[in-house]
Amino acid sequence: MIGSNPGRLVQLDSELEYKVALVLLAKPDFADLHDQVRFRWIDHTGKSCSHFFDFINISKSGERTGVIVKEASALKSERLQRKIGMISEQAVTGFVDRVIVVTQRDINPVDLHNAKLLHEVRHADPEADQVAEAVTSDLIGAATLADLTAMMKMGSRGFRALARLIRQQTLVLQNHEVVSYGSFVRRAV
Repeated sequence: MIGSNPGRLVQLDSELEYKVALVLLAKPDFADLHDQVRFRWIDHTGKSCSHFFDFINISKSGERTGVIVKEASALKSERLQRKIGMISEQAVTGFVDRVIVVTQRDINPVDLHNAKLLHEVRHADPEADQVAEAVTSDLIGAATLADLTAMMKMGSRGFRALARLIRQQTLVLQNHEVVSYGSFVRRAV
């Protein structure tokens, strides 16, 4: 499920697709994600074929990215590379703005960890969310999530509410790191 309360079901064929979806959802410019989107293309013999993009990622600016998820070992095939090249060339003529191929090598472990956390905290906790917003609304500079959680006096509910503020981009990490109690955050500009 993506989104919150209750969210939308996404079809995934592998753990790698799950990881890619989580990372895409956590990107700051994320707006929407469509899964298993059919695209008609013409192969080198002139035959009409179907390709299903694993995802079409739509950014806040409206850019549409066709995402093909493959194991890195599969990309050793010249035949597959030619096929992806033909699909990409035809898809960017009005179906999508660009096409990317993502393998397990493209997934940053820090980004994946944070994406999993932000996905886990997606459901609102109105009381804790209100306190988190109150505690951080006048934040000047940066503070650790531990200090902010302590100020909230709500334990792990407070930490999760602060993580939701990161998810909503109200708070941003000071550094590219695994989100933890020691992480410094600041209000987004």
